[in-house]
Amino acid sequence: MNVEKFKNAIVYDVELFRNLLLIGFYSFKSQKYKTLSVFPTLAIDEREEIFKFIKDSTLIGYNNKTYDDLILNYMFLHPNFDVETLWKFSQPILKSERWDVQFKNYWYSKNYKSYDLSELVRIGKIPPSLKMIGCLLKHPKLQDLPLEYDKPVTVEQFDLIEKYNINDLDITIKFAEHHTSELLIREELSKAYDVDLYCIANAKITEKLFKKYYTEKTGERNYQDMRTYRENIQMSDLIYNFIKFKTDDLQEILNWIKTQSITPDKNGKYEWKFKLDLNGLKIALGLGGIHSDDDPLILKEDDDHYILDLDVTSQYPSAILKYNVFPAHLEPEVCKNFLTERVNSRVKFKRLSKQTGERIYELRNEGEKVQINGFFGKYKDEFSVLFDPVATYTVTVGNQLMMTMLIEDLQLKNYKVISANTDGITLHIPKNEIDNVRQIYKEWEILTGFTLEETFYERYIRKDVNNYLAKYYTINEKGEKSKTKFKHKGCFLNQEDKPLSKGYKYPIIARVIEQYFLNDIPVKDVIYNHRDIYDFCKSEKSKKEFTNYLMKAEYKYKLYGGKNLERKYIKPHEIETILSEEKIQDSVRFYVAKPDEILVNHQIDGCSKNIYIGNVLKKRKTVEKDRYTIIEVEPRIVTEGKQHKREYLIHDLLTGANLEETFYTTKKAVESTCKELNKNNNGEKVQGIQDNNFAKGYFVALFNDFYEVKDFKDYKVNYRFYIEETMKIIDKIEGK
Repeated sequence: MNVEKFKNAIVYDVELFRNLLLIGFYSFKSQKYKTLSVFPTLAIDEREEIFKFIKDSTLIGYNNKTYDDLILNYMFLHPNFDVETLWKFSQPILKSERWDVQFKNYWYSKNYKSYDLSELVRIGKIPPSLKMIGCLLKHPKLQDLPLEYDKPVTVEQFDLIEKYNINDLDITIKFAEHHTSELLIREELSKAYDVDLYCIANAKITEKLFKKYYTEKTGERNYQDMRTYRENIQMSDLIYNFIKFKTDDLQEILNWIKTQSITPDKNGKYEWKFKLDLNGLKIALGLGGIHSDDDPLILKEDDDHYILDLDVTSQYPSAILKYNVFPAHLEPEVCKNFLTERVNSRVKFKRLSKQTGERIYELRNEGEKVQINGFFGKYKDEFSVLFDPVATYTVTVGNQLMMTMLIEDLQLKNYKVISANTDGITLHIPKNEIDNVRQIYKEWEILTGFTLEETFYERYIRKDVNNYLAKYYTINEKGEKSKTKFKHKGCFLNQEDKPLSKGYKYPIIARVIEQYFLNDIPVKDVIYNHRDIYDFCKSEKSKKEFTNYLMKAEYKYKLYGGKNLERKYIKPHEIETILSEEKIQDSVRFYVAKPDEILVNHQIDGCSKNIYIGNVLKKRKTVEKDRYTIIEVEPRIVTEGKQHKREYLIHDLLTGANLEETFYTTKKAVESTCKELNKNNNGEKVQGIQDNNFAKGYFVALFNDFYEVKDFKDYKVNYRFYIEETMKIIDKIEGK
């Protein structure tokens, strides 16, 4: 661990059952594991060693602030605890019952220093689960708690819990190493501002440093609960006086916008949207940002045309400082000085980083960037001292209208704008017109106070405004062209570039699309030659109302022509027979696989059928259903004119039996019969089950535990699935 603060730190994780307390530790200094426990069943009581080991230590965990730390603090306050009492104390924590009242004495401790790594990826109240983090980091073992938490642990199960604990420690260690840069940024900011910022989210860094700064500069403390709420906001109050349009149509729209007002809904949220068609460029204005409604597109730079992207540098902080937009309840000069100092610091450290190449300056540059970006974000956070809707929408609405002014200026000179978003536009222009384009946007820069950065796309591939891929370069003041780089957004984003909060779903697809469009490599070549099995996987954690099952299933359907056995081994409309099922954990990782067995041209009732047998993954929940439901009977299908008839049974969910009558008819007819039966049942519902497939229409291989194979073919990956999923995106982009 390269973070100075954590070189002597200990990673820890608590497991607690009715009769077992087990705490696992890993020391960055010694690189050794240690587990200590209190387990009366085996007469193990290592509490004194636990206290001694933890006392005055620096501890690191994942989501430990809201569980593990509370357990430790209870132990220190009640050193003679018995395990079952400790377990009972923990139950309301798991259920989030009245934390502020029940646990106010257990939030902090002077016995040790604790850091919660989950804050680095927290979005909202709940961070991603540690198991899903393990999937995103390609950890070889995905394991939920192997025993029910409210049951006693047997002697035979002790080793199982210890191994589970160490696996969680391994994921936490890997997570800490993956986030070394973020931790180093926080280390430098903590030193620079004399505030402990090690394990808090980016947005909270800004809040914490601003409050410290504001208190020091004003001497006030009673401002921290202040907010500015607005019952009614006039749009005219949000629009700067200099904003005007040159065409009558747009000016008329602007005048109309100024007559509008917005009020919060019952949840305190504001809503306003308006759509425009600017000479074929369809854009949507709103309270958040501007964006165009872009069709799929593929463009390459050629000898005659540039694909030019113009991006506003630091748009939000620039607007705040240029137009003095600050929360009404705070001293504007103090707010302005805070943000100005951060902007100036960033400029300084960015310059020093380029001049010296020293890491410390790059870290400070990134640290100041975190504060700058977070400052405006707090304007719209009702839990922040910076909250003020008028300040928020003055910035966002003004920025959108200024961007629309730039689009209008360019279009009046017949330059083609092909995309627009909150802080930039993309143009397709003749190369010999670049100086004229620059003259137009330079005049706009003078008017608005913004600065635009140029980026040139060699290739530009988009699905829509939020999903695109680009190979780009820049040109410096000397006219020198930089090395080409790549930009990925949305579905084109590689897994390693995604925030860990964004989930894990078939990373191979984004890789294939990139290779196809940027390097002209055929889809099949990339997929068939890829050798990282994790990139074919998807991970998911089911919600509490679901129970996951791994099922052995059999599918039968008529073979049409006897070809393409790989194409789609299951057809969703065909009959499924479940041969066996096994309840599995909530967190799953799997890939789409070929069937375990294929019986080709199997004869059933004189009809040639293929039978496919393999694993399917489903999540099941109890739902209310109509009493009577339809079951399709295999295999006879007869076509009479345009009608397809087959055999059906009607199943009674209440009795669990089928009605005696077999219906040989169309599906529409039997549905009508079933509907009539349910109507005669007075519409009463019965308890039934609902199964949802994780990969509908395909067999899967569960991959919670990594295993190696001598030949990659032995994984039995269903390449056809990945080819089809990739081609869905490619075909949409190519207009097929």
